[in-house]
Parts: sequence; structure tokens; C-alpha cells
Amino acid sequence: MPHGVLSRLLNPFIRGEVELFNELSEHAKLTLKALDIIEGALRSGDLIKVKEAEVEVSVLENQGDEISRMLSQEVSTGAIATPIMGDVEILIGKVDDILDRVHILAREVRRAMSICVSPEVKRVLSEDVVELLMVDKRGVEEFINLASTIANGGDWNKIRSYVLIISKLEDEVDEAKDRLVDKLYELAKEVSYIEFMSLLHIVFTLDDIVDITKDAAYLTSTILMSLGA
Repeated sequence: MPHGVLSRLLNPFIRGEVELFNELSEHAKLTLKALDIIEGALRSGDLIKVKEAEVEVSVLENQGDEISRMLSQEVSTGAIATPIMGDVEILIGKVDDILDRVHILAREVRRAMSICVSPEVKRVLSEDVVELLMVDKRGVEEFINLASTIANGGDWNKIRSYVLIISKLEDEVDEAKDRLVDKLYELAKEVSYIEFMSLLHIVFTLDDIVDITKDAAYLTSTILMSLGA
């Protein structure tokens, strides 16, 4: 199966599949850049930089939408083998959803920075939230490696290792999320309701990002197995 999958991906008659993973890698690079921007703004603790970050992420999200539309159009015009068209459409949507969630995160961070005044909340944003975000970044980096390796005809074991790493990172975020939610409830008496809810939304958005990244990685693995069937 591994040799069949990868040789088929490199077959010039079906190079649309190679281009698919190249473009998905480029899309994920936009997501990684957006996360870098948000991380920098959070570390600065500067509301002006946070607002600027939201604008920058919005531009990247629009660029991601263009890539998704282009890929969907190519799929609909027969660039992808018919048996995997359905899964590929879902995969394109999943990869786009990751960047959409990062855009939502940028908005929520801006709102939180605008309303949160207590030192405890600012500390959570600059430390705990950044810690979760960095794990999300690692997940996106591994997905970029996954898509790039497929497009370049890499070894199946290496491809599978990226999927497993992403799965482990999702578990790591789940554990960190639970600890942070516990911490937020402990702070509930010291912060306002709107501060509490704003932070909670940020935490669950960060969890969504890695969840969808894992879904995309698993679906990629399913598509590869279909190609080798």
C-alpha cells in the first residue's frame, strides 16, 4: 500500500492530487502565520497590537478562502479521482475551518483585551492562553509537514508519524484545556462574568483548532488509503 499510494500520487496523469496537497500545505502556512501574529500580540499585552493582529489575520483568512475556492473548483472540474472527490471536498473544508477558527480567536482576543482589566485575566492571556496556542501551532506545523511530504512522495511511515503526532498534541491540548478551565473557575470570584466568559470562549476556540487539525490529518490518512486500495 505505501509504495502504491506514493507512486500514484507522483503519476503525471493524476498530478491534481499532488497539487491538492501542495495547496493544502500553503493554506496551512497561512494558518501558522496567523497564529504567530496572535501569539506576538498576546505576549505584548498591547491592545493596539492586538487590534492590528485581528486585521492581519482577517487578510490571511481571506487568502485562505481563495485557496479553498480554487481547490473546490478544481475538484468539481475533475482534477481529482472520482472515488475520493467527496473526502477531498470535506478535507478542503476542514483545512479552511482551521483558519476560520483562528480568525475567530483573533476577534475574541481583541474583545478580551478590550474588556479585561484584572491582573489575573491579563496573566491568563499572556501565559496560559499562549501556552495552549503554541501547542496549536505545533499541530499546524505537523499538518504542513504531512501535506508537504505527501506531495513530495515521502515515505508512508513518515506520513503516518505526522498523523500520530497531531493526535498526541490534541490530547495535550485537552489536558491543558481542562487545567485552564479549572483555573478559570477558581478565579471566578475575582473576575467579572464577562471576563470569565470571554476567556472561556478563547480556551474552547483553541481546543477547536487542534481538534479540526486532527480531523484533517485523519481524513488525509483515509484518502491515502483509498488511493492505495
